[in-house]
Amino acid sequence: MKNNIKFTVTYLLLTSCSQKNYIKEVISEKEVSISLIKTYNETYFNLNVPLEFHLDFNSEKLYSVGHYYIKGNKSMLVGDDYLLFDLYNNKRLFSFDSFGAFNYPTKIYLYDRQLRISKEEVLELIKKYNPTANIDKLQTKKDTIKLVSYKQYRKDNPIFLEEMRKIPDSLTLVISKSGKKENILTSIKIDW
Repeated sequence: MKNNIKFTVTYLLLTSCSQKNYIKEVISEKEVSISLIKTYNETYFNLNVPLEFHLDFNSEKLYSVGHYYIKGNKSMLVGDDYLLFDLYNNKRLFSFDSFGAFNYPTKIYLYDRQLRISKEEVLELIKKYNPTANIDKLQTKKDTIKLVSYKQYRKDNPIFLEEMRKIPDSLTLVISKSGKKENILTSIKIDW
């Protein structure tokens, strides 16, 4: 009986000291798609892979939440290199500051805008997943060719996963709690 009490107290102390898990990656059912990205100096095809994350911010009063997408060892720029969206309403997120305490989204997804693919790869993907689509329909940034759910894409393309995992990518959050001076840095390695 004494050992059970010691074990229970030790367990409670250890679990209460562990950092809360604010973010979790989930394999998305959203569709992988192809788009044409035009910048001031180049135009390229991009494979839009929806990386889905579930967030747990609303159980505490947080002052602010910042986000950073790290690809390899490089910090990417929101808007130019990646996009964040609220999963429920598909609205683009630039920052979490506009939500305020207890109103943060609970599910988001991220699109890496640097998953460049060649015209030949686009044609192969269209042939495999959406044979009625036409590459010539990709004219503006709003034009996309839908392929298949990310869950299915992962099953069909294990080599893609191996390549993406060679150099780890992560989503990092900087969380400030109300009334606390220190920030919480939480990062999740993307499992692609």
